[in-house]
Amino acid sequence: MRQLLLCSALAGVLAAISGYQATAQTLTLADDATMTSVSGRAGAQAYIGFSDTSRAVLGITWWEDRDEPCKIETARIDLNTGDINKPETGLDGLTNLSSFKLSKKPCTPSGDRKCAGFSSTDNFIDNIQVCTTNKKKAAKNKLKGIRIWPRTIASRSPLRLTDGKTKEEGKHAHCRDWHRAVACPAGKIASRLPVHHDNSETKVIGLVL
Repeated sequence: MRQLLLCSALAGVLAAISGYQATAQTLTLADDATMTSVSGRAGAQAYIGFSDTSRAVLGITWWEDRDEPCKIETARIDLNTGDINKPETGLDGLTNLSSFKLSKKPCTPSGDRKCAGFSSTDNFIDNIQVCTTNKKKAAKNKLKGIRIWPRTIASRSPLRLTDGKTKEEGKHAHCRDWHRAVACPAGKIASRLPVHHDNSETKVIGLVL
């Protein structure tokens, strides 16, 4: 699986991966979303998270079932209230991936859970890197780890964003190959998570912002 980011800007006061606008102290995501290249390997694409003008991504959680990626979630936070949404899920056929259906059964009750996220409600993902297995046949590789870096709202009036240097990381066993990191343009943050997957084997192979 590979991943990329959908980035939006905060207009007026803030700019995010999708873009955001601010009136006085109220921040919204601008209608100027751009997409990064993929970290990992390209495949069929689906979005985790609904289109929204007030929430941006601060964390990603994913599960394995018997060494196979089986579910992935994003945690998105309201730019103004700090409320974290009920996790938005995918790759288990349950929600948000209406463009295609996966045949893989849902994770077993507990699964093997990993996450990468920020504790501060002013930190949002702007840079992501995927780790996969390192099989001789590229088509057999699958998601094993995720690293993220933050873009922080340092000031709301006037709006000022800073880039963090400290990464957050989660990884499963057999994380062998860290792919090239991808980042949102200056002034943008991640608003949704486009996921690349192997449509025949339902493996996550890459991520995008």
